[in-house]
Amino acid sequence: MPISGYSSQAKANASESFVSSDGSSWTDITTQYPNTDVCIKAFTNPQATTPKQAPAITWNNPTAMTYGTKLSDTQLDATASVAGKFVYTPAAGTVLSVGTQTLTATFTPTDSTNYSTVSKSVSITVNKATPTITWNNPMAITYGTKLSRTQLDATASVSGTFIYTPAAGTVLSADTQTLTVTFTPTDSTNYSTVSKSVSITINKATSRLTWNNPTAITYGTKLSNVQLNIYTSVPGTFIYTPALGTVLGKGTQTVTTTFTPTDSTNYSTVSKSVSITVNKATPTITWNNPADTISGTPLSNVQLNPYASVPGTFIYTPAAGTVLSAGTQTLTATFTPTDSTNYSTVSKSVTTNVVTPMQKIDQMITFVQGITTSGDLDEGSYYELTSILKAAEKSLDRIESDPMGNKLAVTVELNAFIDQVNEYINSGILPSTKGHILIDSANDIINVLSNQVR
Repeated sequence: MPISGYSSQAKANASESFVSSDGSSWTDITTQYPNTDVCIKAFTNPQATTPKQAPAITWNNPTAMTYGTKLSDTQLDATASVAGKFVYTPAAGTVLSVGTQTLTATFTPTDSTNYSTVSKSVSITVNKATPTITWNNPMAITYGTKLSRTQLDATASVSGTFIYTPAAGTVLSADTQTLTVTFTPTDSTNYSTVSKSVSITINKATSRLTWNNPTAITYGTKLSNVQLNIYTSVPGTFIYTPALGTVLGKGTQTVTTTFTPTDSTNYSTVSKSVSITVNKATPTITWNNPADTISGTPLSNVQLNPYASVPGTFIYTPAAGTVLSAGTQTLTATFTPTDSTNYSTVSKSVTTNVVTPMQKIDQMITFVQGITTSGDLDEGSYYELTSILKAAEKSLDRIESDPMGNKLAVTVELNAFIDQVNEYINSGILPSTKGHILIDSANDIINVLSNQVR
């Protein structure tokens, strides 16, 4: 419908003309005045409004942090120029991944009529975390021991893998050595690879010496490889005390070796001792069966003539000066060494055949026959010598009728025999060695008869 004072020529279709009383809410006029074609645009004169102000937010990029650190007031420390409250994204308590991350603070002022809600973002760097490696210095080990889990037992605060240098199975030289482990975390995005080293003492190994107590030896035996036969599992040199070639005294003795290994860096010098029994030695007695002894002959150094391999004294049974009966007799010598500590007392026996003067002359005749048969004496000389011996035998047969006279006759005849033998020796008819055997036998008979005459 027309309004007085305004043009009536205006026409408006539905939804083409609107009216508002405040400039904010508008109404289609045709809904109010359906029968009008007039479009009236009219404004009231409302009171003017003041725009809201944006609060000032102060928030600098926080200092870099390490992965695993939860967001807290240290990072979420924005301030505003007016009262209100902050809401952070991500929220406090959040653990950020490694890298450059964005933090956003949305500020809602208490006076929301005059101040608008505002947001601000900052950047924060999140560094990789360093895993914690727990690994103490291992206990000392001995050279030759292979590295194993006993020594390579590091643990980490997160999951991952360990690489050891030197590796398991390595044998380290004796000294203070360094073991290193490199840990690679499974979460390599947020954790860095880290290494740690520890020290381990490698003690020198003690060489194993194998040496049993040697078999007993006899005094006088020099120490040799038979007794000094130690061996070990590593190369080196042995020094023996007493030394090779030493003669030990009787008794239980101690022999010591000091072993110095060639590899003195990894093996220590070691000593070992064994016991060896040294028995007394038995002296060697040399004593041959004496020649036949003429009955009535006192025992003397002619029969009692042994000698020993070491100094000492002999005691004879029967004693020197004893006159033995006819027949086969036993002579015994008991030897006591001067060094009774190392040598034992020993005895030896021999036999001697005690014959009568007549038997002795028969032996001499037989001997002359033998050297004649062998060609050492001619027939004529043989008869000359045997005739003298047979004359002496006749005188012996008559001793009982005239002991004194016939013993002297035998002596005269035997002296004539000795002179004849000497003549044959000097003229080369009879070898000297065999001739003197005859002379010695004749003298033995003369000496026996001479003692009997006295």
